[in-house]
Amino acid sequence: MQANQLAASYIDKWIQVSGIVSDVSRFDEKTVSVNLNLSQSDGSLPGFFLLFPIKPWLEHLQILPRGHSITVDGQIRRIYSSGLTLWNCELVETVGK
Repeated sequence: MQANQLAASYIDKWIQVSGIVSDVSRFDEKTVSVNLNLSQSDGSLPGFFLLFPIKPWLEHLQILPRGHSITVDGQIRRIYSSGLTLWNCELVETVGK
């Protein structure tokens, strides 16, 4: 409960994150999701669940291979011990393996 209260001041704030793509999929009819890890290690580091509007991002995201590095701007939607969910995401940079 205290963690939720501490996290509340960060909800809807914009941040920039970088990491390694582990999965890209359609979340629903209006949203594309990307799972982003901070490293290619065993997954013990926190990760990010990124939500992008389908337009204009679907064509850019569906071609991203696993292991590709990206940088994203997004609004914090939820904070978990295992990572963050960001929404209204925008792709800033991509770097191949």
